[in-house]
Amino acid sequence: MESEDLLFFRFRNGSTISLPRKQIWEVAKARPESLRRIAIQGGLDAFSIEEIDVDIYLPGLIAEEFAELFARGLGRKARGKTSEKKARSSALNGKRGGRPRKE
Repeated sequence: MESEDLLFFRFRNGSTISLPRKQIWEVAKARPESLRRIAIQGGLDAFSIEEIDVDIYLPGLIAEEFAELFARGLGRKARGKTSEKKARSSALNGKRGGRPRKE
């Protein structure tokens, strides 16, 4: 897998994530040799690469990489769901001729 140029992250629960290095702008143009010494920060939620002076907060990196995917999934899950109060209000507005026009 080294030829795929990936960064692998293994978490305490045993799960792993791999991300293409080119997608992580902080290390995309770094020489592969400079990435061999990565220091994990004390809170175990960030890492540093001293040779290229980079600190990366892992939850932020994951959120950045997967935000669109999560948002899409949450939108699909919520599609068509509404509260009873909203449904009643919408029905009442419909009987009155629909949503009032903006002035």
